[in-house]
Amino acid sequence: MSTGPWTAWRDRPDLLLQKLWDELARGAYDATAACHWPTLATVEDGEPRARTVVLREVNREARLLICQVDNRSPKVAQIEQQPIAEWVFHDLAARWQLRARGATRIHRDDDLADRRWAETPAPGRAMYLAPHAPGTPLPGPEVNLPDNIDLRTLTLAETEAGRANFCVLATTVTDFDLYDLDPAGHVRHRWTWNGQGWDGCWIAS
Repeated sequence: MSTGPWTAWRDRPDLLLQKLWDELARGAYDATAACHWPTLATVEDGEPRARTVVLREVNREARLLICQVDNRSPKVAQIEQQPIAEWVFHDLAARWQLRARGATRIHRDDDLADRRWAETPAPGRAMYLAPHAPGTPLPGPEVNLPDNIDLRTLTLAETEAGRANFCVLATTVTDFDLYDLDPAGHVRHRWTWNGQGWDGCWIAS
């Protein structure tokens, strides 16, 4: 008997896609949700680069997945070089994987970046005060924060200098690939944006 979490929706891929968007939306505000900690993959000089990020916001009407990063991070330069990314979400307990791919834009000094910065609490802003750009070689296991920063008492005013290092990555999803790792047998479904709606089909796992 099929026991996967998406079994009830297999005869309605349109509703299945809605449920996936619901899972993504929950991941943007619930730190315990599987979708909160996706892998973001980019390309650098033809080679893949992947890392874990935090899903900060989802806009299903605009098909956007959003995270926040240090503007000095290599991933930003990679997006500038090739503005496409793939997100991988994995729920180990429920046994499913979702891949989402699309064109990705960097937001530095616009309304989206300003709003995301305003909504980020002081501890979340602390990383943007880092004196070293992400990936900079260090002589040892050094915490990349200014010496005078106390995360327990940090105020919003003290973090404003970090705004210059803050930016937002927003991917407009054009492809979804759901892999349902059902113990009774794996199944897989793909959706592709056609400019007006989603075309979907079942594919071999």
